[in-house]
Amino acid sequence: IVKYDEALGQLERFEVAKDKAAGMWKLPSYEDYPADAAEQVRDATTPLISLPILSVASLDKGDHTLYGVVNPDDESLSVGESGVGMLVRGKGDSNQVLAELVIGKEVSGAEGQRYVRIPTEDATYVVEINTTPFTTDFQKWINQELLAVRSFDIATVGLRDYAILPTQNGYGMSRNFDADLNFDSASNKWSLERLVTYQNGKAEPDELDEGQKLNDTALND
Repeated sequence: IVKYDEALGQLERFEVAKDKAAGMWKLPSYEDYPADAAEQVRDATTPLISLPILSVASLDKGDHTLYGVVNPDDESLSVGESGVGMLVRGKGDSNQVLAELVIGKEVSGAEGQRYVRIPTEDATYVVEINTTPFTTDFQKWINQELLAVRSFDIATVGLRDYAILPTQNGYGMSRNFDADLNFDSASNKWSLERLVTYQNGKAEPDELDEGQKLNDTALND
């Protein structure tokens, strides 16, 4: 995806590529970060498949600026150029171009329709296309749920409480306690399986004092 910022006179390039060995989508523009937002990858490729021409707007190269279909990837593009569109290009396994389209301005009075052009042709067409998936926003291409876990799948929780403290040799780890807890979904209750506290670095088995109990609300949270 190539976009042009007319105000700044700068090109923005965004690439999504499938790693053949790993079989997963990555973002080369962002150090091969996984593009694991599956729906986003799907939605960005679907609009290019079997895209029908609704009408021919012009056959004249001189109308490219008028319809906003000037190719942003053109080497002759100059700073301050107007009427520059967005280029979307799809390639195959051997890096061959399968489909590429310059997407221009919206058609006045026709919702969802755009002027478009194949970069190697002068003709400008009208098509119905959703440009929302062609985003260069990094956040849209990644799964923002860090752990991808559901609350009712969790049966045990292990807590390891410690502090990093300065020492004569730099920094050291001071352990406070370890706790292992189990959750019973039937009774909706937590139970303490193991509690270990540390005194001067030495682990000592421990248990709740009389009158103490687990804070179910905090554990659920």
